[in-house]
Amino acid sequence: MDLKFLLSQKGLTQIELAKKIGANHVAVSMQMCKHRMLPKKYRQKFCDVLGISLNELEKAMKEEGVL
Repeated sequence: MDLKFLLSQKGLTQIELAKKIGANHVAVSMQMCKHRMLPKKYRQKFCDVLGISLNELEKAMKEEGVL
């Protein structure tokens, strides 16, 4: 799953996404680069903004070896 593509389709920057979901921009950046998952309390909002399900995100992150 190309999270950066999804973000660009929404016309948002990582900083704007972080503000929308109430998370730190560094945490969003780590998620976008697939280095680390966002804390659980932000994941659903992150998915809602990008238009994906939480299951899709978790599956993609498992495939990348992040979870």
